Amino acid sequence: MPTLLAHRPLWGQEEEGKRCLRDLDHLTDPEHALYLELREDRLGRAVRLEQERIRFSAVRDALDRILAGLELR
Repeated sequence: MPTLLAHRPLWGQEEEGKRCLRDLDHLTDPEHALYLELREDRLGRAVRLEQERIRFSAVRDALDRILAGLELR
């Protein structure tokens, strides 16, 4: 969720007919918690963040943590 919240000004809205509202079985616990937040519109209506809008520095920091053996949070 930190990545999503850090990029709040870049959020868009998912189109009505394209939203995924089904259960997703292969998510980690943190991913599942975020999915429920999004699916139930707790962060806003139909929140969408396209991966292309995520700052490169955020991606690089996440990769650095992975390479250092730290867990992403």
